[in-house]
Amino acid sequence: SGKWHLDRMPLETGFDRYQTNHLASAKEVNAAALTLLKENPERPAFLYLHYMDVHAPYTPSEAYFSEPPVRIPGQGVLPDTHIEIAYRKSGLQSKEAVARVRALYRAEIRELDAAIGELLRDLAGEGFLEDTLIILTSDHGEAFLEHGTTVHGKNYYPEVYRVPLIMKWAGHIPSGRRIESLTRSIDIAPTIVDLLGLSPPPGFEGRSLLPFDSESGPESDRVSVGAVGLNDYRPEQDYVGVVSRDFLYVVERRSGEVEFYDLRVDPGAQRNLGADHREAGRHAAYIAASSPAPAPSEKVEIDSDTRQQLKELGYLPSDD
Repeated sequence: SGKWHLDRMPLETGFDRYQTNHLASAKEVNAAALTLLKENPERPAFLYLHYMDVHAPYTPSEAYFSEPPVRIPGQGVLPDTHIEIAYRKSGLQSKEAVARVRALYRAEIRELDAAIGELLRDLAGEGFLEDTLIILTSDHGEAFLEHGTTVHGKNYYPEVYRVPLIMKWAGHIPSGRRIESLTRSIDIAPTIVDLLGLSPPPGFEGRSLLPFDSESGPESDRVSVGAVGLNDYRPEQDYVGVVSRDFLYVVERRSGEVEFYDLRVDPGAQRNLGADHREAGRHAAYIAASSPAPAPSEKVEIDSDTRQQLKELGYLPSDD
């Protein structure tokens, strides 16, 4: 998540080189990566790149967003940044505004996709892709009022938790293979270790996705259980969700209110089947078994500059 890549978060542990700038564009990240690899040509190497381009506020370049500006009679042009901020922070929900912001978001995706393609071509040209494992994923998706919320805060639905996961390693990962069982971000590190023929550290919570075969790979009914981070916004509520391949179960533990969705026929989780569905009880049992409620942790004070950056990224409530 972008909020953890600020200078004051100790993620540099274990890295020989660590650079962070949450305002850097994809082109700037790519350039830094190429420079880093050229300065350190030793093998083997591990490189992690975190792009913030497809993140509010959405500001695609003109090459990827050429729609005419919005004009208000008698007032002139309404900048897209104003529309986007009003949509996210002030609740502007007109069809025109939502469509405009979604278009900006899609343009950001196209632009980042092109930038990643340029990076891969440059890496190949420098010989850095020979015998290299490449993994592309995301920490979250984005909400556009599918369930009444914008961006990715305060949301536990598929539009936010469904993310891409693409792996490529010529000669080691079969092309065109699709993993049918549930995959989780915490499974990526164990999978990397497994692909390299190493033993995973005992602290890993995830499991390797190998072999990449739905028949013999991870069981199809595996689940992911987690508390939903709403405390900054709704401290009086305590949500926990269970995601399986076929179902989504959500409970607000203080009121007992349950949401249950059959993702096989309702992939967008639009029709709440409630607690009486025959599968709901089984998913509720996963919560009791895993006890995901976080233990109290020591408070960490952050300075005003860091707090302002987190507000701009949408991770803390704004003062508006």
